[in-house]
Amino acid sequence: MRTDCGCSCGGDATRTSAFVRPRFFAGQLLTEDDLSLLVEYTTAKARLHNRSLYGPGVICGLGVTCDPCGGGTVAVHPGHALDCAGNDIVVPCTERVDVPALVRERRISALGVDCGESGCDDDGDSGRRYGLYARYRELPVEPVAPYATEEPCPSPGCVPSRIQEGFQFVVKCDDFEDHRHNPGTRLLTTLGDLTRADRARTRDRRLGFYTDALTVASLGTGRAFRFDAADARRYATALAWLRANAGGEGPPAPPTVREMTEHVRALAAAIARYDTYDPAGQTQLGKDYPDL
Repeated sequence: MRTDCGCSCGGDATRTSAFVRPRFFAGQLLTEDDLSLLVEYTTAKARLHNRSLYGPGVICGLGVTCDPCGGGTVAVHPGHALDCAGNDIVVPCTERVDVPALVRERRISALGVDCGESGCDDDGDSGRRYGLYARYRELPVEPVAPYATEEPCPSPGCVPSRIQEGFQFVVKCDDFEDHRHNPGTRLLTTLGDLTRADRARTRDRRLGFYTDALTVASLGTGRAFRFDAADARRYATALAWLRANAGGEGPPAPPTVREMTEHVRALAAAIARYDTYDPAGQTQLGKDYPDL
């Protein structure tokens, strides 16, 4: 079974295990295992919620700006982020990061060979693209000397009594796409072109305005629609008015707009009835009503 998160960042495994929480009762002898289990239980639950609800990425803040002094140093502003294991990465104050030093550190750790990660340009170091990342780190602090016990093994000396949650800035070859769970990226991939998605959303919203009318119409599909003389007069009147008033520069006045809307509706209703006839019927309508 894996003991890491699988993304080569050194994080813990993200596999959800069966949760076990301690149960306390009167007269119970508490040991460090009982108290540690309670801490592990609450921490694991919080990390699970972070992974399932939000996924890795920046929650807020963490803006990066160039340092005024130059030299490749950047300023990372306060913010909050989550890693792939659900750990909270909190930057409480502005941190100045020497990016060239981190790049040199990475090259030294890689013994001068290629980093082996996707997204790196092989045209030399000048074309290589790096990304600045914040990595979750835990640091044992505040050591204290434990009391002597009846254990056969001697006391190991001072033992840390606190775990300080922190972070470490690292650089990695930027592959532009987080290979781990990223809800935002998945949503954009599903939507595709944002312009087309916005048009589809607008069309769906407009169609919703006619849902009730379409439902009523679908329930009466067996009824025959007749195009009669009243429809022919409505068609001719509306078409003549629109031809006479559709021109001009600039938007029409509100009263004209309302009247124009009514004529468009009348024209559309007449055309809809006309379209219910087959070609032979439409030919006969043209003979009966010359204005069509």
